[in-house]
Amino acid sequence: MALSLVCQLTAACRAPAPQTADEEGDAAQSKQASTSLDYGGCIIELPGSWTIDDAATKDVDGGVYFEAERSDGQESLIVFGAAWQSPKLEQEWRDDLGAIIGLRRSVEEDKGVSMSEAEYVGDGKKPGAFFTSISADRTEAWLTLVRATSTWFCSFFVTVPIAEHAELVSRAREVLEGARVSR
Repeated sequence: MALSLVCQLTAACRAPAPQTADEEGDAAQSKQASTSLDYGGCIIELPGSWTIDDAATKDVDGGVYFEAERSDGQESLIVFGAAWQSPKLEQEWRDDLGAIIGLRRSVEEDKGVSMSEAEYVGDGKKPGAFFTSISADRTEAWLTLVRATSTWFCSFFVTVPIAEHAELVSRAREVLEGARVSR
Protein backbone atom coordinates (compact mmCIF):
# COMPACT_ATOMS: atom_id res chain seq x y z
CA MET A 1 0.00 0.00 0.00
CA ALA A 2 2.78 2.42 0.88
CA LEU A 3 4.47 1.80 -2.46
CA SER A 4 1.36 2.60 -4.47
CA LEU A 5 0.91 5.73 -2.36
CA VAL A 6 4.37 6.91 -3.49
CA CYS A 7 3.25 6.87 -7.11
CA GLN A 8 -0.06 8.55 -6.40
CA LEU A 9 1.42 11.34 -4.31
CA THR A 10 4.41 12.10 -6.48
CA ALA A 11 2.53 11.90 -9.77
CA ALA A 12 -0.14 14.27 -8.55
CA CYS A 13 2.10 16.56 -6.55
CA ARG A 14 4.98 17.34 -8.90
CA ALA A 15 6.85 20.39 -7.65
CA PRO A 16 6.74 23.46 -9.87
CA ALA A 17 9.44 23.90 -12.49
CA PRO A 18 12.47 25.77 -11.18
CA GLN A 19 13.00 29.35 -12.23
CA THR A 20 16.24 30.88 -13.45
CA ALA A 21 18.08 33.01 -10.85
CA ASP A 22 18.47 36.67 -11.82
CA GLU A 23 21.78 37.11 -10.09
CA GLU A 24 24.70 34.70 -10.22
CA GLY A 25 25.86 35.98 -6.83
CA ASP A 26 22.72 34.65 -5.17
CA ALA A 27 23.25 31.19 -6.67
CA ALA A 28 26.89 31.10 -5.57
CA GLN A 29 25.98 32.21 -2.05
CA SER A 30 23.25 29.55 -1.71
CA LYS A 31 25.74 26.81 -2.66
CA GLN A 32 28.09 27.74 0.18
CA ALA A 33 25.66 27.00 3.03
CA SER A 34 23.52 23.92 3.42
CA THR A 35 20.24 23.09 5.11
CA SER A 36 19.30 19.86 6.84
CA LEU A 37 15.61 18.99 6.43
CA ASP A 38 14.17 16.36 8.76
CA TYR A 39 10.59 15.19 9.05
CA GLY A 40 9.21 11.82 10.08
CA GLY A 41 12.50 9.96 9.83
CA CYS A 42 13.43 11.24 6.36
CA ILE A 43 16.50 13.46 6.49
CA ILE A 44 18.20 15.23 3.62
CA GLU A 45 20.96 17.83 3.59
CA LEU A 46 20.94 20.13 0.58
CA PRO A 47 23.12 23.07 -0.46
CA GLY A 48 21.55 26.48 -0.02
CA SER A 49 18.85 27.77 2.26
CA TRP A 50 15.68 25.64 2.23
CA THR A 51 12.30 26.00 3.90
CA ILE A 52 9.77 23.27 4.56
CA ASP A 53 6.25 24.22 3.49
CA ASP A 54 4.30 23.59 6.70
CA ALA A 55 0.99 23.61 4.80
CA ALA A 56 2.21 20.69 2.66
CA THR A 57 3.55 18.64 5.58
CA LYS A 58 1.38 15.76 6.69
CA ASP A 59 1.15 12.24 7.97
CA VAL A 60 -0.39 9.99 5.31
CA ASP A 61 -1.61 6.44 6.00
CA GLY A 62 1.22 5.65 8.41
CA GLY A 63 3.76 7.53 6.30
CA VAL A 64 4.97 11.11 6.07
CA TYR A 65 4.96 13.65 3.28
CA PHE A 66 6.58 17.06 3.05
CA GLU A 67 7.59 19.67 0.52
CA ALA A 68 10.38 22.23 0.65
CA GLU A 69 11.82 24.89 -1.61
CA ARG A 70 15.22 26.49 -1.88
CA SER A 71 15.06 30.19 -1.01
CA ASP A 72 16.30 31.28 -4.47
CA GLY A 73 13.53 29.28 -6.18
CA GLN A 74 16.03 27.21 -8.19
CA GLU A 75 15.04 23.83 -6.73
CA SER A 76 12.14 22.22 -4.92
CA LEU A 77 11.74 18.97 -3.00
CA ILE A 78 9.01 16.46 -2.27
CA VAL A 79 9.70 13.74 0.31
CA PHE A 80 7.59 10.70 1.07
CA GLY A 81 8.44 8.23 3.84
CA ALA A 82 6.58 5.07 4.76
CA ALA A 83 6.78 1.95 6.82
CA TRP A 84 7.54 -1.25 4.98
CA GLN A 85 8.86 -4.69 5.73
CA SER A 86 12.12 -5.73 4.13
CA PRO A 87 13.62 -8.30 6.51
CA LYS A 88 16.29 -9.29 3.97
CA LEU A 89 17.28 -5.73 3.04
CA GLU A 90 20.96 -6.35 3.80
CA GLN A 91 21.09 -9.18 1.23
CA GLU A 92 18.44 -8.09 -1.29
CA TRP A 93 18.65 -4.30 -1.09
CA ARG A 94 19.02 -3.75 -4.83
CA ASP A 95 15.83 -5.70 -5.55
CA ASP A 96 13.94 -3.99 -2.73
CA LEU A 97 14.94 -0.46 -3.71
CA GLY A 98 14.47 -1.35 -7.37
CA ALA A 99 10.83 -2.18 -6.60
CA ILE A 100 10.29 1.28 -5.12
CA ILE A 101 11.90 3.25 -7.93
CA GLY A 102 10.42 0.92 -10.52
CA LEU A 103 6.94 2.17 -9.62
CA ARG A 104 7.98 5.77 -10.21
CA ARG A 105 9.82 4.91 -13.43
CA SER A 106 6.70 3.24 -14.86
CA VAL A 107 4.62 6.38 -14.19
CA GLU A 108 7.21 8.59 -15.90
CA GLU A 109 7.65 6.17 -18.79
CA ASP A 110 3.95 6.50 -19.60
CA LYS A 111 4.42 10.27 -19.90
CA GLY A 112 7.32 10.06 -22.39
CA VAL A 113 9.91 11.23 -19.87
CA SER A 114 13.59 10.65 -20.66
CA MET A 115 15.23 8.76 -17.78
CA SER A 116 18.72 7.69 -16.85
CA GLU A 117 19.38 4.11 -15.82
CA ALA A 118 18.76 3.39 -12.14
CA GLU A 119 21.95 3.41 -10.08
CA TYR A 120 22.46 1.71 -6.75
CA VAL A 121 24.95 2.96 -4.18
CA GLY A 122 26.00 1.87 -0.73
CA ASP A 123 25.40 -1.54 0.72
CA GLY A 124 22.81 -3.43 2.75
CA LYS A 125 23.53 -1.29 5.81
CA LYS A 126 23.03 2.07 4.02
CA PRO A 127 21.35 1.30 0.71
CA GLY A 128 20.50 3.98 -1.81
CA ALA A 129 19.19 4.18 -5.36
CA PHE A 130 18.42 6.94 -7.82
CA PHE A 131 17.62 7.89 -11.39
CA THR A 132 17.26 11.20 -13.18
CA SER A 133 14.46 12.45 -15.43
CA ILE A 134 13.96 15.10 -18.09
CA SER A 135 10.43 15.99 -19.20
CA ALA A 136 9.44 15.21 -22.78
CA ASP A 137 9.33 18.93 -23.62
CA ARG A 138 12.73 19.48 -21.92
CA THR A 139 11.39 22.15 -19.55
CA GLU A 140 11.78 20.21 -16.30
CA ALA A 141 14.35 17.93 -14.73
CA TRP A 142 14.25 16.04 -11.48
CA LEU A 143 16.13 13.53 -9.36
CA THR A 144 14.39 10.55 -7.79
CA LEU A 145 16.30 9.11 -4.83
CA VAL A 146 15.53 6.39 -2.27
CA ARG A 147 17.09 5.49 1.07
CA ALA A 148 15.79 2.71 3.32
CA THR A 149 16.10 0.62 6.44
CA SER A 150 14.43 -2.76 6.88
CA THR A 151 11.33 -1.04 8.35
CA TRP A 152 11.16 2.44 6.74
CA PHE A 153 11.92 3.97 3.34
CA CYS A 154 12.18 7.57 2.15
CA SER A 155 11.73 8.76 -1.42
CA PHE A 156 13.15 12.15 -2.33
CA PHE A 157 12.05 13.97 -5.50
CA VAL A 158 14.16 17.03 -6.26
CA THR A 159 13.15 19.37 -9.09
CA VAL A 160 16.33 20.93 -10.47
CA PRO A 161 17.30 23.27 -13.32
CA ILE A 162 17.28 21.53 -16.71
CA ALA A 163 20.56 19.83 -17.64
CA GLU A 164 21.81 16.77 -19.49
CA HIS A 165 21.56 13.37 -17.77
CA ALA A 166 25.31 13.15 -17.08
CA GLU A 167 25.19 16.37 -15.07
CA LEU A 168 21.96 15.30 -13.35
CA VAL A 169 23.48 11.93 -12.39
CA SER A 170 26.44 13.70 -10.81
CA ARG A 171 24.06 15.96 -8.86
CA ALA A 172 21.97 12.96 -7.77
CA ARG A 173 25.04 11.21 -6.35
CA GLU A 174 25.86 14.34 -4.32
CA VAL A 175 22.30 14.71 -3.03
CA LEU A 176 22.02 11.02 -2.13
CA GLU A 177 25.10 11.35 0.10
CA GLY A 178 23.13 13.80 2.27
CA ALA A 179 19.96 11.68 2.40
CA ARG A 180 19.29 9.22 5.19
CA VAL A 181 16.60 7.42 7.16
CA SER A 182 16.51 7.77 10.94
CA ARG A 183 13.94 5.08 11.73
